[in-house]
Amino acid sequence: MCGFVGFTAVDYDTDTNKAVVKDMADRIAHRGPDDEGFFVDDDIAMGFRRLSIIDLEGSRQPMQNADGTVTVTFNGEIYNFQELRAELEALGYEFVTNGDTETIVHGYEAWGTDVFEKLRGMFAIAIWDAPKKRLVCARDLFGIKPFYYQHDGNRLIYGSEIKAFLAHPAFKKELNREMLPQYLCFEYMNDSQTMFKDVHKLLPGHFMVFEGGKLNVECYYHITYKIDESKGLDEWADEINRVFDESVAAHEIADVEIGSFLSGGIDSSLAAYCMGQHAPDIKTFSVGYDIGCEDKLAEINALPDFDIKLNELDDATAFAEWAKLPNWQVKVDAQEFLDIVPTEQYHMDEPLGAPSAIPLFFVSKLAREQVQVVQWGEGADELFGGYWIYHDQFEFDKYFKVPR
Repeated sequence: MCGFVGFTAVDYDTDTNKAVVKDMADRIAHRGPDDEGFFVDDDIAMGFRRLSIIDLEGSRQPMQNADGTVTVTFNGEIYNFQELRAELEALGYEFVTNGDTETIVHGYEAWGTDVFEKLRGMFAIAIWDAPKKRLVCARDLFGIKPFYYQHDGNRLIYGSEIKAFLAHPAFKKELNREMLPQYLCFEYMNDSQTMFKDVHKLLPGHFMVFEGGKLNVECYYHITYKIDESKGLDEWADEINRVFDESVAAHEIADVEIGSFLSGGIDSSLAAYCMGQHAPDIKTFSVGYDIGCEDKLAEINALPDFDIKLNELDDATAFAEWAKLPNWQVKVDAQEFLDIVPTEQYHMDEPLGAPSAIPLFFVSKLAREQVQVVQWGEGADELFGGYWIYHDQFEFDKYFKVPR
């Protein structure tokens, strides 16, 4: 997973800044248990916690170019780094590691902020440009990797999680009361604000430049939709299959073992199946509930035209057997569910609006006992109408026949 922290060095001396950035990084050590690294000078303090996935012995962060003028911390993975590396080597840049981070270092040297448009992957990035005394930060176009910041005059504090900010003595911790009604209505904030006053998220597909005390945020990628009617249904099915399989394969680039979550639903089943076609014995992990009232549930389900489903383990088990995928499972009972909420809330930083994050915590814990990295499907139900809510429009048609 990895994580980074940092701040402009405007408040304290170098020794104090080293201690502060170390404390900040320690607060997100769970994001990167394998390694840590720091860069501190008179202008900037940068810290990093690493989960090693690619180039395990090399690619330590913060990473610099040959003359130390560019320093990078990076959370995520760049899936086209090998292609970009070849392009940069053709431009004369020399590489000393085998990982994807160095591609960002030299990519920024070659293309400046245009490098972000070239990156295929999930990422949050912080780049210190020493000659210009400029901090450049970016987030992937879907916002998969987190990036938070607080700007106050010449001070900019940033990091992968808000809790790291608490270690900075100048950080002002205050509830953002103005956003509370919006959160209670939607269960999320629809702009850059958070529930911490003056703490913002860098929006997906955006980068920001902090220079001379001024912060400028720009959009580098805006998702647009274009309806293409040039292909038939079968052609599109083949194309979706090809693109999906290629995407799964790209996500498998790693120097450690990778597993897959498996809920039995459309998205995770597709991802796990594709992984199983690429490599044997892919480990899958599933979570369900130890409900403890099976007799009552059976009685309810026996009612005509009524069906209740609270546990997906049967679906996951059946799919794993059909696809010949090894499957590990964990069940969560009601007490465990409630007991883990404070821990879950601590890691979420902001109010928890999605109860599904709680079983996700347990299945992640199970997977970590076996593998370093997992992938799973996300968004297939939205793309392919897998939720019943998408059928509502057909039900609404009958109401239009009712006289006004």
